[in-house]
Amino acid sequence: VAEFTAGMAGPWMGRIMATCGAEVIKVESHRHPTVVRLYVPPRSPELGIQPALSPWLTDWDAGKRFVSLDLSRPDAVELARRIVATCDVVIENYSSGVMEKLGLGYEELARDRPDLIYFSSSGYGDTGPCRRYVTWGPNIEALSGLATLSGFPERECTLTQFAYPDGLSALHGLFAVLCALDHRARTGEGQRITLSQLETTIGALGPLLMEQLAQGREPQRLGNASLHAAPQGCYPCRGEDRWCAITVATDTDWDRFCDVLQRPEWRQDPRFATLAARLEHRAELDAAIAAWTSARTD
Repeated sequence: VAEFTAGMAGPWMGRIMATCGAEVIKVESHRHPTVVRLYVPPRSPELGIQPALSPWLTDWDAGKRFVSLDLSRPDAVELARRIVATCDVVIENYSSGVMEKLGLGYEELARDRPDLIYFSSSGYGDTGPCRRYVTWGPNIEALSGLATLSGFPERECTLTQFAYPDGLSALHGLFAVLCALDHRARTGEGQRITLSQLETTIGALGPLLMEQLAQGREPQRLGNASLHAAPQGCYPCRGEDRWCAITVATDTDWDRFCDVLQRPEWRQDPRFATLAARLEHRAELDAAIAAWTSARTD
């Protein structure tokens, strides 16, 4: 796998493939390092940028090989082409048109490797009026509507703080590449795959979009709650900033949960006796559990 990536949407794909045994070669630039290389230790900011200490690098790029090439130079582009000629897959998530401008677009590379699988991921895809725009995960969260649906009901909408569209697009892209590899194994044909991170994120909101269309109302922000489990949330424990995450999905699990907490009366309480009742009385249930957890450290 030859990887020409930045941020997280592309690197996560290579990271997972490397973990599964693929040889992934990431092409980088010393002049323009990616965000994972720009780590400054928060407790020692005076040290400046420390790429070797970056937890992002470990998280997104573990298991890969790296080569530094200045792709503004023709000889570096030729070296990149020689790398690609030995690879089965190219992954790139630069802005639309960048790889073509460098001479590393699909049409160019497929001349040397007709069975190449070439995957491109960009914010808005390779067509349409927004194709040239540079994006970041939070931009797509806002434009897709995900930010409006995220957060607690009593607060304003919020971002996920993890560039959720990047990880989501990486998983969709990985599935597409694996399908292309399977197709090539059966037919010998390569493929060009393009993925719009905006469209992928909107697709993940499908059930919520259908709720709007079918019922004519905007879905409520749930915070940590669930439509299918109660209790579900993060509950305070004794001490500073200590929390406990709890999910109870079925009535059988609820009975066991009451036994663990030594609260048999909750099992008999009509507000909590069934999942439907617990969902309806979620606020009272959360308050009761929080009172129990806040007195304990474990």
